[in-house]
Amino acid sequence: MIPRPHLGRAAGIVLPLFSLRSAGDWGIGDIGDLAPFGSWLRRAGFRALQLLPISTLPASESSPYSALSAMAIDPVYVSVPDVHDFRVLGGESQLPLADQAALRTARASTRVPYASVRQAKDAALRLSFSLFYDTDWLRGTARAGSFAAFASWEDWWLGDYALYCALRAHHGGLSWPDWPPAVRSRQPAALEDAREALQREILYHQYTQWLAEEQWADAREALGEIRLFGDVPFMVGTDSADVWANQHLFRFDRTTGTPPDAFSATGQDWGLPVYNWEAMARDDHRWLRQRARRMSRLYDGYRLDHLVGFFRTYSRPLGEALGSFEPAGEADQIRQGDEILQLFQATGSDVTAEDLGLIPDFVRDSLKRLGLPGYKVIRWERDWSQPGHPFVPPSQYPAVSVATTSTHDIVREAGVTGGALHHHFPTKKALALAVIDERVSPEVGETWVARVRDAPSAAEGILAAFDDVIAALDAQGSVSGCPLGNLALELSLADEDLRAALSGEYRKWREAIADKLRLDSARGVAGFARDPDAFANVVVAMFSGAMAIAKADQDSAALKACARQLALLMKDNSGPPVTP
Repeated sequence: MIPRPHLGRAAGIVLPLFSLRSAGDWGIGDIGDLAPFGSWLRRAGFRALQLLPISTLPASESSPYSALSAMAIDPVYVSVPDVHDFRVLGGESQLPLADQAALRTARASTRVPYASVRQAKDAALRLSFSLFYDTDWLRGTARAGSFAAFASWEDWWLGDYALYCALRAHHGGLSWPDWPPAVRSRQPAALEDAREALQREILYHQYTQWLAEEQWADAREALGEIRLFGDVPFMVGTDSADVWANQHLFRFDRTTGTPPDAFSATGQDWGLPVYNWEAMARDDHRWLRQRARRMSRLYDGYRLDHLVGFFRTYSRPLGEALGSFEPAGEADQIRQGDEILQLFQATGSDVTAEDLGLIPDFVRDSLKRLGLPGYKVIRWERDWSQPGHPFVPPSQYPAVSVATTSTHDIVREAGVTGGALHHHFPTKKALALAVIDERVSPEVGETWVARVRDAPSAAEGILAAFDDVIAALDAQGSVSGCPLGNLALELSLADEDLRAALSGEYRKWREAIADKLRLDSARGVAGFARDPDAFANVVVAMFSGAMAIAKADQDSAALKACARQLALLMKDNSGPPVTP
């Protein structure tokens, strides 16, 4: 389709296509539901609809970010009642009884029962394909010619995709790394043999994409002036036609993820392959350009997921906890990010960029320079420098922005023990400040400040705090670490406001212990504390370090050992303090 003028100021809705269910659906929202929803959008005054990824998923997956292809439309989104061959067959009554039962199960479910949906739709589409194969393909009809033209035009991605799906089925659903060496490494003779042996299965997967493409075009025409936006995941999985067909563009000795941050002291490991940026650059980013071209054919515009990853990708060597960014230098990161953003822009589509989280300032500088809208999540856009943290009025957002009330992956509750939120939880600085103020500070106050203040002596309060934490960890059977330590591990260097907030919590903790020690000294019962401030530092450091060890070991033994050593240090509670 010819790119249309940029959308400008408008309101729209974001939703996953699978949730757009209707009275006569097959257990899942599909392409046939877009046209009636477009009518509702127009009546409601909306001008845009953004969908989550619709790419083909493995049978075992339901996450739209774990696709078998970055290019294909999942056949579960084909509207079976609108398939010509299925109508000619006689419709649902021609399904085998087991598949009719799966369809009834799918329709009755209040959630998307993917196994039943896939069973029913695959059965219907295979029946439809058999009719098409016998009455059109073998006879060379006009419909067969239309299908052949589509397959030829889209062969740059469809050929590998259909072959991959056929080979994957042939090998019992295994991913390509587990295939025989010849097809795994794409030796030409082995691929030709596979194409010959699996010809009909390959045609079937091309057929389902033809149906999806035809229905998609009809839906976009029915949407009319409603702009349709997509969502481009940052990475693709190892188990995908794209990675199998372009192995030289990916690294398999490392996995992609995120570094430690406010919500995970260890960061996140997504288990996905890593872009080989040097190889991609030598290839003039051919695969990314093809992906951008494909997205521009499907949508009027699209969101680039995990924008910062295109500037610098964080990855870990296999089996290791710590990783690094690639490229390493800021100048190279800016150059690479700008080049990739421009190749997406070159398609003429409306491109938006998911820039949420603690990302370098130069990333947003690039967005501003290139005229690309970033995101403003209303619930987290606050003025944290003002009392009460008032919301920033949307009228003050940059004109080139995507303002939204939420994102598709915000969870109900923000935690501080690691992995509580997905990698692009919005405005992490704002949320981290709120977590420190509303969750961490009260916990430090309850566990340490109040415990030490109210104890008969500092020694008894310190040991009681250790005992309470040890008992809680032993009862729950796992160690998630010290919330304050989890946050401080990386954020102290990430932002001055966060550093100051974290430093304040540690200071409050140390001062509570030191003040109690001074009171004890005045009563002559703290001879072990020659310097109350220094001893308070020792206590806090011992607890924090022991919690880190306990988290790594998933065992409270380190805390118990430190508590025993502190008890020995504090054993002499008589006599005046010794002045250094």
